[in-house]
Amino acid sequence: MLERASDWIWCGRQTEAAQLARDVKDGLFGPPSSSEVAWSLAVRSLVDGLRGELPPALHLLRDALHSLDVGAPSFAKTRPLADCGTAAQLLGDVQTLAFVAPMVVEWAEQFGDISASARGWNQRGFVLLSGVPRRASTHHFHPRCATHPAALRTVAEARECFLAAAKAAGRIEDPGLHLSTALSLAIADAFLGAQGAVEKLLELVELFSERGRLVSRVTAQYHAGLLLADVGSFSDAERLLMDGLEAARALGAATLVEQITGAVLRLHSFTGDLGRLDRAVQEFWSAADESTATRVLAGATYATRTAGLETRPSEAEPESSDPLTGLLNRYAFLARLPAVRERGGTLAVIKLADFSRLNTMLGFAGADHALQIVAHRLSVACGATLAGRLCNAEMAVYWGATEAASSRQSLTELRRELTVGTKSFLVDLRVGFVQDSGHGEAERLVRGAYTALGRTTAVASNNWYSQSDEEAETRRSVILNGLETASLDDFNFVAQPIVNLITREVESFELLTRWDCPGLGPVPPDEFFGLAGATGKLAELTELSLCQALQVAYKHDLPGISVNISPGLLSDPSFADMVLRSVTNAGIAPSRLTIELLETSLLPEKSAESDVLDRLHSRGISLSVDDFGTGFSNLSYLIDRPISEIKVAGVFTQSINTNSKARRMIAAVNEFATECGARVVAEGAESAEQIRALRELGCVRVQGYAVAHPMPLANLGEFLSQWRSAVNTGPALVDHQAGWSV
Repeated sequence: MLERASDWIWCGRQTEAAQLARDVKDGLFGPPSSSEVAWSLAVRSLVDGLRGELPPALHLLRDALHSLDVGAPSFAKTRPLADCGTAAQLLGDVQTLAFVAPMVVEWAEQFGDISASARGWNQRGFVLLSGVPRRASTHHFHPRCATHPAALRTVAEARECFLAAAKAAGRIEDPGLHLSTALSLAIADAFLGAQGAVEKLLELVELFSERGRLVSRVTAQYHAGLLLADVGSFSDAERLLMDGLEAARALGAATLVEQITGAVLRLHSFTGDLGRLDRAVQEFWSAADESTATRVLAGATYATRTAGLETRPSEAEPESSDPLTGLLNRYAFLARLPAVRERGGTLAVIKLADFSRLNTMLGFAGADHALQIVAHRLSVACGATLAGRLCNAEMAVYWGATEAASSRQSLTELRRELTVGTKSFLVDLRVGFVQDSGHGEAERLVRGAYTALGRTTAVASNNWYSQSDEEAETRRSVILNGLETASLDDFNFVAQPIVNLITREVESFELLTRWDCPGLGPVPPDEFFGLAGATGKLAELTELSLCQALQVAYKHDLPGISVNISPGLLSDPSFADMVLRSVTNAGIAPSRLTIELLETSLLPEKSAESDVLDRLHSRGISLSVDDFGTGFSNLSYLIDRPISEIKVAGVFTQSINTNSKARRMIAAVNEFATECGARVVAEGAESAEQIRALRELGCVRVQGYAVAHPMPLANLGEFLSQWRSAVNTGPALVDHQAGWSV
């Protein structure tokens, strides 16, 4: 029954197919099995995908795969899994398709399902095609593959998959499947620019019409129309595309409507027919809501701006339009920027700061739609001289001197509510501005805007590049140059003790790295470690610091040693191997090592570094949150993560006697962490008064100048000897020598 529903989709009977799928899932024909539930969801995902309702379609696809339980293959699950693959292919969800397609082939061959085998091979071919770079579409309407040998090989491999699909389809009586595999082969030939591809596609158009496979017929018309435009047969291409567009509208296949409309708009733009282009834009706008229309209208905005102003580009000219938004791509934007800077103006770099949240909330396709809406608003509302997409969720606009003041105010238009599918929401847009005098390098101007963007926050979402930013950029360049030429011998190490106020014992030391940058002198470790990743030295510098710490702990029989780690290393699984190998080589117990991580690198939700942290903790290594209170200040990671220690930032310790909020915060953190089994260290203790206040609050572990300044590693033995001697003599002597006594 669901096989019939699946077949109806391609014959233009989507509404009936969706209703039949719902009836099966709702038990109208008897209690559905888990496979039938999954299949019904996959059918509905296909229907929604054809209608252009991509977020709900993706949601249904995820539910289908979850219901299917792919860990337990069976014959009953093979067809539903194949429909999941078809849905992923239609929705452009390549990651899911790459996951599903090999399983479809494997299950089909295991259980002897020839039809599913053909579809699985077909899907594997499209996975390969999705990764092939394409020729510049400014002078090739059809997205044919690049002429690079690797690309050609990949398309050839995809064609082999399509041949395997055709071979499987030939073993059964299923005319629709025969034609579908033939269409895949024709598309592969079109990608390769093969002779006869147009004729084959036109032949398939007729065959699909005869068989009532209307959706496939429109797909064939779309590809044939693009190829006809490529060879200059513009009138034939327009006739074929418009016929396909009318059929797609009648079918309610919104995804195909958008694809074909975009091709028609480009065709009118390319031939310079601005009147027809404008009518086509207006017609499409009146027939679609914003979330749908902007996918094509963003491209049309670009086409309207450039049509009639440029001749047919040469074969050597790179693609200038971003395929997702229709804005200029990064290369074209940067190439054209110098020409519009003659009288100066303003450059802004705009970022959707919560784009990852949109991916989670809407799925990849839905988030892309949101980006397209913002890009369209940017084109229409901001009146920019130049607009482009730089990368991911970042765009740039440039206003000339005469239009900058008024046009910048229109950025508020970008922040109004977006609607994608059934969801409406506000986006967190951040903007970095830089004033342009018209002089200097364009690349430096863009870097300035990015610097300003980097300082924006959810509260202060706009920021201007200033003289202090330029000085900071200069300093950054000097540090980077210094790191590039520095050897590991140029780095030195000091250690600072952590003391227990009750026992007066030195419980641990924190190893600190020191470096003198040529031309600047001493640079704080958080500054040069933060830049070391850009020079490729972060991992080896971290390993050097770790080895020094472990050697010191072994040499002086320290009860504990702490080392700061940059969060960028946590996403590398080999980092844990390096730490464990270093501990083993040093010959000390892992429990004596503490890894310190900045609070900002430990978001409460599970993320990429979780496995690394869990593995280190399972081997006995302690994990500490450094500078607590300066980042997210969220103690939930004491529950979610294996945290053994919280180090309260020195700014709170130093305000403990002058700021009641700081005092209450330290007390609350100490109480909560202690109940969770974590120790608390107060950093930055500089006076006897602060020591006494910490002791009163029960925060008994301290680090700071009131205990000892960071000292060269060569002085550790002498310091420990004196301290231990004082402890053995009596607590009062420790307090007196440390200056803690009243």
